[in-house]
Amino acid sequence: MRAGATRAFLVLLVLAVLFALPRLTGNEYVLALGVSFAMFSVLASGLNLVYGYTGLLSFAQVGFFGIGGYTAALLVTERGWNLGWPPSWVSSSATPRCGSRGTPSPS
Repeated sequence: MRAGATRAFLVLLVLAVLFALPRLTGNEYVLALGVSFAMFSVLASGLNLVYGYTGLLSFAQVGFFGIGGYTAALLVTERGWNLGWPPSWVSSSATPRCGSRGTPSPS
C-alpha cells in the first residue's frame, strides 16, 4: 500500500510540474520542445502498442499523425486559426462517443 501511494504522489507531482511549466518559464523554445516531446511520446506509445504487443506492422497511425499535423499547420498559418480551443473541443466531444462505443456489451 505504501508503494502505491508513493507512486501516485510522484505521478501527481510530475503532472503538477508539467502543467505549471508554461507559467514558470517564458521561454518559447522550452515550451515548443516540451510539446514536441509530448507529441512524439504519444506517437511512440501508440506504435509500441500496435507493433510491439500485437505484432502488426501498420504505418496508418503515423500517416494520420502526419496528416493531422500538416492540416493543423495549414489552418494556423493560412487561415489564422488558434490552436488553443480546437484540441480541447475535439477531445471533450470525442471522448464520450468513443468511450460509449469501446465498452463491451453486457452478455
